[in-house]
Amino acid sequence: AELEIERWKNENAPPNLPELKEHLQTKKTAFVLQEKRLKRLRLLIDSNKFAEARSEISQWKKTGEDLSGLSEMILNLEHIEKSDDIVLDLKRGLAWQKYPDSYIQNLKMAVDRCKSIQSIPRKSFNWRIPSKDELLLFFTSNIESKVQYNSGSYWSSTTDKVWSDYNWIVESKSSSLVRTLKDDYKFVICVTDASSEMIYHYLDTLKF
Repeated sequence: AELEIERWKNENAPPNLPELKEHLQTKKTAFVLQEKRLKRLRLLIDSNKFAEARSEISQWKKTGEDLSGLSEMILNLEHIEKSDDIVLDLKRGLAWQKYPDSYIQNLKMAVDRCKSIQSIPRKSFNWRIPSKDELLLFFTSNIESKVQYNSGSYWSSTTDKVWSDYNWIVESKSSSLVRTLKDDYKFVICVTDASSEMIYHYLDTLKF
């Protein structure tokens, strides 16, 4: 745009050239300010300074973009970081129930149970049943030692590709995969995504 305006100085300059130059400069200034704000916000989040991050957002000039969703995401991440009933897996960006239910339930009941968790606002962080791969990694990592769960079979959200009436479950002791009918009764441990990358992705979608 600057090159085009520079060319117009010598030939075929539109009558509103001064206004165009002023508009371009305004946009450039706003872009630089936005980049500085986003950089500062990322640094605050990476340093787990969530309250300061939310304060930073509250100072941003309203430009038609609803920032309440972004503020809530950071508030939820702050809540997860401080919670006593959640175990963080920072390596994979997940948060697990520290005290999953001690009773068995069929798949539909398990899905509803995870959706009903109220310890964190669910607009940004949706509690769910883990996939079979997430569950396998859980039982073979040091994260599982921090969770108080019963030994047994646990539901995954992964449906068998051949038999749609079956879902994969993971045996906690052997970390082995088994197919079982969705009407069977198994244990469930719920998980939610708890990664700053979610917030960064949200930031990338904002239009100021």
